[in-house]
Amino acid sequence: MNESLLSYREALRLIEDHLTPLPIRRINWRCSIGAALAEDVAAIENLPPFTNTSMDGYAVRSEDVQGASENRPVRLHVAEAIFAGDSPSRQTLQPGWAAKIMTGAPLPQGADAVIMVEYTKTHNDSVDIFSSAQPGENLRPEGEEIRRGDVLLPLGIAVGPVERGLLAQQGIREVSVRQPPRAALLATGDELVEPESEIVPGQIRNVNAYTLAAELERLRCPVADLGIGRDDPGALRDLIRRGVEEADLLIASGGVSAGERDFLPGLLRDMGMRTIFHKASVKPGKPILFGLLDERPIFGLPGNVVSVIASFHLFVKPSIKLMMGRKDWRNTTMFARMGQLVHNPGSRTHFMRCRLSHMPSGAPIAYPTGKQESGMLTSLLGADGFAVIPGDVDTVEEFTEVEFIPLRDDR
Repeated sequence: MNESLLSYREALRLIEDHLTPLPIRRINWRCSIGAALAEDVAAIENLPPFTNTSMDGYAVRSEDVQGASENRPVRLHVAEAIFAGDSPSRQTLQPGWAAKIMTGAPLPQGADAVIMVEYTKTHNDSVDIFSSAQPGENLRPEGEEIRRGDVLLPLGIAVGPVERGLLAQQGIREVSVRQPPRAALLATGDELVEPESEIVPGQIRNVNAYTLAAELERLRCPVADLGIGRDDPGALRDLIRRGVEEADLLIASGGVSAGERDFLPGLLRDMGMRTIFHKASVKPGKPILFGLLDERPIFGLPGNVVSVIASFHLFVKPSIKLMMGRKDWRNTTMFARMGQLVHNPGSRTHFMRCRLSHMPSGAPIAYPTGKQESGMLTSLLGADGFAVIPGDVDTVEEFTEVEFIPLRDDR
């Protein structure tokens, strides 16, 4: 019997329709890394705040050095030396005079250009100029980069090193943001033991929770580890309730398929969860579950570790960004050519783990990392992302262009 499953993009649309942004908080700019701006941030100062030189050299009146050359230098008197950090000189540069000036120093009044030091020769109290200059040459005018009142950083952008640097540069003390959500992690299954444990036949170590925690840390999400949930509805109910109370979203792995002990879908419904979708036409990750319990997003991911990681990148990571109000919530996509012939049996969209190389032209080329079974964590070792093989395509020839989703696309 054929199932009618949501496509990857249909599932993302449903997620977008049902997620609510987190509350806005006003925080100190020093604590803003990883948060998303909840409003436009306007510049409060011109940048640069004053006209300054981009080179070491001599500030001049351009009309004084017209026609200057190596064979016909112009000699000017030196009025002063100006260093970065000096206050702008109140003395107006008079005709026939220059000022020695260092990179970043304010331009003296009357000057309109800077001659690079390489085109000068210093004497006791004068300088020979071997080059002419146009007005504005080697200068960074006040407000050239941004003007007071302009949008410095737009609504919805995530604050990274550059963004925080701009806040510091402007002297902005506080910003309105949505911070990364707190995520509760629940790994389910009687077969699971903690990584430090010795295992016996039938047991496996709890890889999912620790792999997911590492992914969440990359996004600067605080993590509440609920531990291992045994295949017991009562125990699972208590852990789920705790996760919903302690966190902004709950991510569970295992127990969402069709086995006798896959309790999660029914248990969550009994607890009042509104199921938005269960299963999608993707490989790996078909059994993925998404719903809302007490308005908290709930993700039920498959149990196999590769399915967990793929589902996280395809569905959970965009959801986290949506909750933060980020404009760039969708996964980054690019195009690459397949480095070899690949097959896609079945009718689901295959997100194939691949590493990238480059053709002599510079165009990216994607090579599968090896066997693509959903339990093989090593297939993600060295992978740069997922080559997207559409469900209606069963064979992709070598050098065919395909969509590619990088694994590491954001801060």
